[in-house]
Amino acid sequence: MEKYFLIRNRRVVKAIFNDSRIMLADLAHEYIDGEWEKISPNVVNDRLMGYDSTETTGSKIGNSEVIEEIKEIPADKIDEYLK
Repeated sequence: MEKYFLIRNRRVVKAIFNDSRIMLADLAHEYIDGEWEKISPNVVNDRLMGYDSTETTGSKIGNSEVIEEIKEIPADKIDEYLK
């Protein structure tokens, strides 16, 4: 299943997930200059998990500020974000 996301209110990305809602590796793309360009799946996964590479103590996963950087865009609304 293809899902679309908005990152930091400006980057539009899409990723492919299986039926278990696990993102399939190497199937993430960002919409740049009118085309979908392949990106690292970490761009999506890190934000969905709240991964904070700068965290020095405790868990690096679950940072709410990182999680808030990404929001899902309904597929029927994606055209509004690609203009």
